[in-house]
Amino acid sequence: MNKVSDEEIRYLFNKIKNRTLNKGSVQNFPSRKGQKFLKRIQPLLAHIANTDYLSSSDEEIIMIEKEMNDFISKSTNQTDNAKVLYYQAHMFFTLQEYEKAIWANEEIKEKAVTRFEILGALYSLSQLYFFEGNFLRAKQNILLWLKLSDHWGVETGEEGRILFSEIDGALSN
Repeated sequence: MNKVSDEEIRYLFNKIKNRTLNKGSVQNFPSRKGQKFLKRIQPLLAHIANTDYLSSSDEEIIMIEKEMNDFISKSTNQTDNAKVLYYQAHMFFTLQEYEKAIWANEEIKEKAVTRFEILGALYSLSQLYFFEGNFLRAKQNILLWLKLSDHWGVETGEEGRILFSEIDGALSN
C-alpha cells in the first residue's frame, strides 16, 4: 500500500483545522512559570546540541528529560506544554533518537493550540518519518501540513514542496 488516502487526510484536517485559539489570545502565551522553566533549560539544550558524545542514556539527558516530563505533568497551560515538548523533540532529534522525537511531535500535534506549533510539528514529523523510512506517514504529515498551511493562509515556501517530492519519490521506488 503506497497511497495515503484522501479520507485519512480529510479526517485529520477536520480534526485540527478549528482547534486553535483566537489569534493574540492570552492563552496562546506561555505562563511566567513556563517562561522561567524554558529560560532555565535553554543553556542545557544548547550544551546538548553542541556536544557530539552524549546519548539519551547519559545521566544529564535523563535528568533533563525527567524535568521536562515533570513540568508537563504539572502544568495546565497548553502553550507551556507544547513549548516544552518542542524542546524535548529538538533534544531527541539532536541525539538522533528519532522515535522519541516522533513521540514528542505527535504529542504537539495532538495538544498544540497555535497554528505555528501544529504546522511545525507536522513538518518535523514528515522529516522524522522520512528518516525512519516510514514514507507513508511522512507523506501523510506533509500533505496535512500543505493543506492546513493553505487553509490558514500561511506561506509554505519551496521547502515543503521539495520535501513532498522527496517523499513521493521514495514511495515510487
